[in-house]
This record gives sequence, C-alpha cells and structure tokens, in this order.
Amino acid sequence: AGFTLSSGAPGGRGPKAQKTEAVPRIDASDISPEDFFERFIAQRRPCVLKGCVDDGKFSKWTVEYLKKKAGKEKVDVEFRKDNTQQYGMGNKKSMTFGEFLEDFKGGGDLLYMTTQELGADDDGRPALMGPPLTALTEDFPARPSLLACLVPSSYNFWMGNNKGKSNSGLHHDFHDNLYVLLKGKKSFKLYSP
Repeated sequence: AGFTLSSGAPGGRGPKAQKTEAVPRIDASDISPEDFFERFIAQRRPCVLKGCVDDGKFSKWTVEYLKKKAGKEKVDVEFRKDNTQQYGMGNKKSMTFGEFLEDFKGGGDLLYMTTQELGADDDGRPALMGPPLTALTEDFPARPSLLACLVPSSYNFWMGNNKGKSNSGLHHDFHDNLYVLLKGKKSFKLYSP
C-alpha cells in the first residue's frame, strides 16, 4: 500500500532489478525494544510503526496552538516562485514560525519548512534540535520507549502545503529515520544500498 523496499535499480529497471517486497507494518506494543533492534535497526530494514509515539499529544498541534507555543521562533523556509518549481534548490529565507503558519493556514504552497540549522549546546556539541521544536519539547518524548536504547542524532520538523505532486528527490540519509506523519500523506520509495 505505497511502501515498498526495492532491491536493485531505482524504478525496478535495469539488470540489477529484483522483485520488491512489502515493508512490514507493526504495532509498537507487539514488539520489545530488543526484538525491534534485532529485526529492524541492526539489519537496517524499514518498517511502518503504529503507536510508537503518543498521538494524543500531537492532536493539540493546531495552527493556533503552534503559534502560541512557538510562533516567535525564527525559522528558515524554502521558497519557490510558483508550484511548478521543486523545493531543494537552495532558495531559503528567514521568518518567524508564526509568519510561516499564517501562510500555511491560508493554503499557501510556495513555502516549505525543512531541517533547521542546529546550534551547539553549552559543551560545544551539536544541538539535538532547532527551532521551532525547541519550544515544543514538552509535546514529544526525547526517546520513544521502543527506541530507548538508541542515541538520537537530531530531530527535524518539515511542514508545508502541496496542491500538486512534490518530492525531495532521490537521496541517502546517513542516519536511521523515525518519520512521524501528523497529517496528510507521504509516499516513500526505498532502495537497498
């Protein structure tokens, strides 16, 4: 149902193309942290998790709530001239998260909030998250219980409207990802290295 792991060439073409397999869907309450690590993390195998984070806390993330809690935070957003252009072209500007949320609430689809620059903590190490998440830390666990044995590298927050079709292009993430979709839909095409 939209999630596949492909072994071989992108799009399933070419001499190395192999049959795709469905990515397993599991409920976080049905697997222990040890089994999850052994079956998925250690094997670098994707899965779709249900119940990994408390959805109830995110249900209060309305535009009004986010503006109240984090609206004054400065964020960098990607922009495009019209909705035929792709994001990821290096076009960025700074604004308050509240200004971004007003555009988002109005249905604007020319701005997209992506990964924020991370500062350093008091010891000079890279920060775990940037704005606006720094103002929202009470709303999500630093480490979901299923992943309690893992050390997070960073937390990111992506947000935007899309009336058409948009993609982030083929890329490789250097760290494992826990992607929490709060609203809308997102399709992933995953390829084995």
